[in-house]
Amino acid sequence: MKKFLALIMCTILSLSFIACNSEPDHELWQQYKTAENPSLLFTDISAEKAVILDNDDYVLTLFEQSNEDTRALIDKYNGFVIGVQIENNTSTESIFTFTDIKVNGIALPEPEKVPLGGMAKAGSTYMYGLIYIDYEGLARCNITTVEEVSFVMEVNEALIEPKEENDENGNTTTVNYVDKGKLLYTSDEITFVTNPEY
Repeated sequence: MKKFLALIMCTILSLSFIACNSEPDHELWQQYKTAENPSLLFTDISAEKAVILDNDDYVLTLFEQSNEDTRALIDKYNGFVIGVQIENNTSTESIFTFTDIKVNGIALPEPEKVPLGGMAKAGSTYMYGLIYIDYEGLARCNITTVEEVSFVMEVNEALIEPKEENDENGNTTTVNYVDKGKLLYTSDEITFVTNPEY
């Protein structure tokens, strides 16, 4: 019986994932495809300050904000941007990414353009990071109001490579390029609720 119930649950989750990734035919998707300002199709949200992960190595805190705080990023990435503060208590400079985004229990398709989640130096406290929920994914999944968000946090070693470059005036400057190194940590699924602003 347990195997049968597990099979049914897997089938339902697979169908919801396929539905969000295929070409939808519901009204919200049609509106999204023709909207000049897609943000007007979705209820604004805010997040209250709350610790959502706390272990010996990392502390992740939502910081109180509204969409006005991150309007430039929202316009740039065409989606909601939820700010987090990252405390890195390890001895390794790290890159933080937030993956497997679910909204209201529904897995969103991976967006094409994802902002860097965040980066924190070794032993630093409260560097800023971003959890990104794109409007297209919400529209595909027929979600207008974000009430609950789930995600997985991955932490990779930050590989920093300084390179000298010449600007248009011929001046030489040093630019640091950052890339992901080895995977250091993967969290369990982290969930928090938002405050829709009706």
